Amino acid sequence: AYSLFLQARALSNQVTKAGFQESEILYKQALDIEPNYAAAWTGRSLNYLRLVNNGLLAAEQGDVLARGAVDRAIAIDPTYAPAYALSGWLAMYRSNDLTAAASYLERALELEPTSTDVVGRAAAILYNLGRLDEAIALGEYEVAGDPLYVPGHFNLATRYFTAGRMDEAIAS
Repeated sequence: AYSLFLQARALSNQVTKAGFQESEILYKQALDIEPNYAAAWTGRSLNYLRLVNNGLLAAEQGDVLARGAVDRAIAIDPTYAPAYALSGWLAMYRSNDLTAAASYLERALELEPTSTDVVGRAAAILYNLGRLDEAIALGEYEVAGDPLYVPGHFNLATRYFTAGRMDEAIAS
């Protein structure tokens, strides 16, 4: 299940239609082996959100699927920080509820303050709150901890661009 999870996550992180489709198959296989695998449920939730964000799944359907999967992850393991971080991302981007988003992220940071997944989601909230310097610092931490994570580099480049730091945006 862990091997399938890692493969699914890598495919989803490619942010391509084929990657999303293949990762969904692998997440299902991982969950067939281990139905109570919180990381796989969280990854599947993120996959649904990425499908919505890339116009490959209707928002109404994707939001329901994403919320159901991440809620299942939290029910399975109430100490799994990345699930709380993703819940914060869902609250911010899909429900426009910054109060709930901040609450989820606080919990995630309490549980696992050095997780690149958690720190990356916290950076997104800070960015949306206009706290650009803090968002950049957390984004730099995220890509330093996971230098192959393409979405992290994209997000950091966007933050550098917003700050007028063009050379760093291009490099990222």
